[in-house]
Amino acid sequence: AYGPDGSLVLEYLHRLTELFDYPYVLGEKTKVSPEAAQSFGEAARAIDAFSTVIARNRSAAASPRAKSWELLELHAQIFAELARAFEARARGDSQSAAQGWERTQAIIFENHSLLHRALDAFNFTSVLGKYFRDRSA
Repeated sequence: AYGPDGSLVLEYLHRLTELFDYPYVLGEKTKVSPEAAQSFGEAARAIDAFSTVIARNRSAAASPRAKSWELLELHAQIFAELARAFEARARGDSQSAAQGWERTQAIIFENHSLLHRALDAFNFTSVLGKYFRDRSA
């Protein structure tokens, strides 16, 4: 689906899985968690760093691969914002977390026509939105 850079995509997605602090997301850690904040910050930086690979392939991708790279680019945009929102939340900055969540939702809903086969936007935003509704730290 990704061509010659497929192995880089696999490494990138494995790295994000390691950095996205799922115990924190699942509520198994305290809301303010320096460890989780650091991990989410690293996830956002990993996504930003991989954007050059995505951009290179988006500009050169042939038809069947173009859609894969387009969706990966949207995934990167969504999860970079989401990681920053969770980073802010884990730092105790509920206002920045809520703003990051609003940006995350905006990306999803602005691109719904491209994402609808790959992402259930309603479920995604309903489930994760609960973490950003309570603005108290």
